[in-house]
Amino acid sequence: MRLFGGSDEERFETIVSQGAVIRGDVTAKGPVRVDGRVEGDVRSEDGIVVGKDGDIRGNVTGKSVTIGGRVSGRVEAAERVELLGTAQLKGEVWSPKLSMEEGANFDGQVKMVPSASPKPADEASPAPRAHSGKRQPRTAPDAS
Repeated sequence: MRLFGGSDEERFETIVSQGAVIRGDVTAKGPVRVDGRVEGDVRSEDGIVVGKDGDIRGNVTGKSVTIGGRVSGRVEAAERVELLGTAQLKGEVWSPKLSMEEGANFDGQVKMVPSASPKPADEASPAPRAHSGKRQPRTAPDAS
């Protein structure tokens, strides 16, 4: 797939053009390309490309996600996440594969999920309970 100019190997069904601003979620079945700004979540059953001028302030969920611009939020991909050298990502990555080019800026956490379908946050395992720091009283063994 060519991302920045070149051939028409992949046709994007949904394009947020440079200079466009969308306030709200974007949901698509086919490939999505963001060269503008989205203030909301972006979801696709196919691939998502954030161009070098793209800016997403929300979660990104797709089959594969390639970032060349800015994303602030969780990125979930069933197959892979690719951060290009111009990428700026602040948030979490949930994917079985992650690649980063030299120059990519990533501030966050990575969860390498083994399956082809990352769990949504509301289905994730609950966080372990914090220890209260109080000692539990010991009981004497039963003498019977």
